Amino acid sequence: MAMLEAWLDDTLPIGNDRYQLLEALKDQLNKDLDTQFVSSKPRDLVNDLLEFCKNRDLASEHTRSLLYRVDVGERRLQEMLTQTGLKEYEAVSLAILQREWQKVSFRRKFRSH
Repeated sequence: MAMLEAWLDDTLPIGNDRYQLLEALKDQLNKDLDTQFVSSKPRDLVNDLLEFCKNRDLASEHTRSLLYRVDVGERRLQEMLTQTGLKEYEAVSLAILQREWQKVSFRRKFRSH
């Protein structure tokens, strides 16, 4: 959990945009994972995502479908598992978080131009 929290805290900018970007990230997670996360703090959002992923079987068709929808490749997930030493559900959570953040930040970058 600490690694995911630290990653999100380091990634979100400090300032006025922080809350808006966290909301955009939460909305993207809710859309792609078909969830209803309501967290308004980075720590709570990480906890919600970890709990969501904790009870998933990585080999199940439903989980593979979710990863496909989020656009997390199996190779990327395997790299995370071997490089980070995280538990499987933590690596899945981090991969999802990073990919969803990428979508949010790209959208923000290209909308402002």
